[in-house]
Amino acid sequence: MAQLFTNNAAGLLNASIASTDLSLTLQSGQGAEFPAVGGSDFFLVTLFSLVGSVEVNHEIIKVTARVGDTFTIVRGQEGTNPGNWSVGTNVQLRVTAGALSSFITEASASLKIASNLNDVANVTTARTNLGLGTAATQASTAFEPANANIQSHIGNTSNPHTVTKTQIGLSNVTNDAQLKISSNLSDLASASTARTNLGLGSLALSNSVESSITSSFCFRNKIINGNFDIWQRGISQTSSGYGSDDRWNNINTGSTKTNTQQTFSLGQTEVPGNPKYFSSTVVTSVAGSTNNVSKVHSIEGVALSSGKTMILSFWAKADTSKNIAVDFGQIFGTGGSPTPVVSGIGVTTFSLSTTWQKFTTTVTFPSITGSTLGTNNDSYYFLQFWFDAGSAYNARTNNLGQQSGTFDIAQVQLEEGTIATPFEQRPLQIELSLCQRYFEIISGVVIVTPNIFKDFYCKVQKRAAPVISNIVIYTGTGATLQSASGITRIYQETANSVDSNFTAWVSSEL
Repeated sequence: MAQLFTNNAAGLLNASIASTDLSLTLQSGQGAEFPAVGGSDFFLVTLFSLVGSVEVNHEIIKVTARVGDTFTIVRGQEGTNPGNWSVGTNVQLRVTAGALSSFITEASASLKIASNLNDVANVTTARTNLGLGTAATQASTAFEPANANIQSHIGNTSNPHTVTKTQIGLSNVTNDAQLKISSNLSDLASASTARTNLGLGSLALSNSVESSITSSFCFRNKIINGNFDIWQRGISQTSSGYGSDDRWNNINTGSTKTNTQQTFSLGQTEVPGNPKYFSSTVVTSVAGSTNNVSKVHSIEGVALSSGKTMILSFWAKADTSKNIAVDFGQIFGTGGSPTPVVSGIGVTTFSLSTTWQKFTTTVTFPSITGSTLGTNNDSYYFLQFWFDAGSAYNARTNNLGQQSGTFDIAQVQLEEGTIATPFEQRPLQIELSLCQRYFEIISGVVIVTPNIFKDFYCKVQKRAAPVISNIVIYTGTGATLQSASGITRIYQETANSVDSNFTAWVSSEL
């Protein structure tokens, strides 16, 4: 039990108390001035009234617990009487006569430093408590014969007691030459042979693991276009869905947004790796429980997430200090009777500032054992950045709430394991090809000759039979386009009034 103190703690009663009450409440926020009480600890407060500037009617009260501004109390301490106290009564933590008397009593029962232990009550008992035997009281000369014997053994290197390696736990040590700790393996007979024996490959010869990883092209990043280099559809969108940065589904419901490509300043050093672009989302929030603005990336094949632990890393900033949230989910596809969507996995809140910061979070996806996939071969898992979220999404966003502002995202990476490695820099053409599995813009010439089907081949085989949209025929009318083989070929279904160039969007996004 300890009596607690803090300097200049004072407050006013927020509600009146009667002489029998065993709790009091201070005005809002004043409780924080007083000590936090734990276990059997306590502190004393004095209640008093003022007549002019004169204090009257004092009561000393013992406080045994404090929760915010509310105290649990024991009344009438140190000879004072419990009283009825009105709103606004002064409550102060003061040093009392009882506290000082307690200190004096404790001090008088303590050993004095200057006495060098000559004030202990019983010397023999003190030695026993310290674990000292009778040898502690003998003169040093009593030990000289034993000391001489010890010294002779120290100098004897002939193993007079015939100690074996087994007796001292060294039975597995051979008489071969040993490496010295201080040599840090420089005394190895062959460093190359040692590396082979340890199973170390050429990676071990790199200057650092980081340089080896960043120079490797190993597809560890599950995110396609995480560096925001590919913008086939355009560099700005206000609509909800896919419309600007490839593979990113920029969603808004109720609230509005503009998602744009932004360029890093040449030579900037805040975000490493010299990225060229980042994605910027300007949100105008509109109140509504289901209103939201978010940015989603879908990764093909939900089975690839089953039971996996992964780590997400990304760089972000905002126009002012704001929070965003991230959650993950599993979609089992469409067709037949697939398992329902699992969302709200690994919900995490991040605090953004006006400067670029790197953020990481680890997520473990549930096993899909016992689940059912849809028959349309379109399952996936996803991550979702939340910028604005009505109350319907509280569980998926840690109660993020609704907000307007500008949110910038760069270098998004999701990889297996619990260590966030440097951002994987894949060749631009490879990244473009990965994006074109899900979307590309084709072009060609539609013809006037009827009943002759003309084929147009996609640059990259599509994930599934694509949807053809945004067809622009520059001259004439009549031509229509259709998916042929499902994932590679588009053909002209009907004749055009004249031969003409055209462009069309071909999409098989998840």
